[in-house]
Formats: sequence, structure tokens, C-alpha cells
Amino acid sequence: MMYEEIEKLPFAEKEEQLKNFYIDDIGVLDWLLNDGKPQIIIFNDRIEYKFKNVLHNVKDAAIQLNDGTKFYYIRGIKYSNQEKWNIEATRLLRRKKLKRLLKFEE
Repeated sequence: MMYEEIEKLPFAEKEEQLKNFYIDDIGVLDWLLNDGKPQIIIFNDRIEYKFKNVLHNVKDAAIQLNDGTKFYYIRGIKYSNQEKWNIEATRLLRRKKLKRLLKFEE
């Protein structure tokens, strides 16, 4: 099954198919490890950004295809457009910055 076909599957099926795709077709096992660090996985046709094994990027698209197509995810949730993603990304970044400032003042 091709990546584009997998993306159209319901969430429950998609995760298992993606796992099989990465292991069998691509041969990538590193993304399965949950080491708590952001992951940047470069494929022939795209770049994926993950955190804790889910697609996640608050600075740009979590999936960037070589043809310029972008898919936006935060904590594994796909956003239908960049505007909606940008609202959530901004909210998360502000919360993170505020926590850092409050911790600094203690």
C-alpha cells in the first residue's frame, strides 16, 4: 500500500498500516523508539517531523512532500488547513513560553 493510500484510511487503521509501511517498505525502525526527543525523518519523497512517535510540529508542517504539499499536525491531530493549525501552534508556543518565564521567576 502506498503512503498516499494510507493517509486516506481511518485513524485506527492508518496507524497500523503506517507502522507496517515504515518497517516493511521503508526499513525504518528508529521512529518506533520513544526517547522523548523530536524526530526528523527524511524519505525520498517527504520529510516528517514527529515527537513521541506522533506527527507533530508547531513551527511548520509535520509532513512536507517534495512537491511542496504540506500536511499540518500537532500531537498527532491533522489540521485541515494552515490557519487552524497556526491558531493551535501559537497557543501552544505561548503556553510553553509562559511556563518558562514563570519558572525563571521562582
